[in-house]
Amino acid sequence: MQAIETKYIGPTNTKGSRIKATAWAGSVTVPYDHSLSLDSNHRAAALRLCELHQWNSQHHGDIMGGDLKNGNSVWVLVTPSAYACQKLQRVLDYLCEERQMLGDSFSRDKKDEVFGEIQNLARAVRVVEAAYAAA
Repeated sequence: MQAIETKYIGPTNTKGSRIKATAWAGSVTVPYDHSLSLDSNHRAAALRLCELHQWNSQHHGDIMGGDLKNGNSVWVLVTPSAYACQKLQRVLDYLCEERQMLGDSFSRDKKDEVFGEIQNLARAVRVVEAAYAAA
């Protein structure tokens, strides 16, 4: 998997504003679309680079991004199962913290409820993984 970094390039005397998307595999520069937000322009540039390299969401996952301190953005393709696993880990971490805070007052009913939710999340992750494997 390759990360994609996007950066805003301001206008010059001969060119308008644009967004450049760069990955190890190469780069692409797209004109800035003033009908879109800054974030949407960065996303569009990252998606254009994905199109050029045929990194489609069916096989590589959905694109997710975040901002860097320098104003650039970073994008990665995340499969739903990886995203679901990340969310599941956050839930588990939260539940462990809650359990430590509650100590022995964590009732049997509450434990069963939480365990049931964890099992449901785990089943959902397996279904998504199976769907991706079949595609």
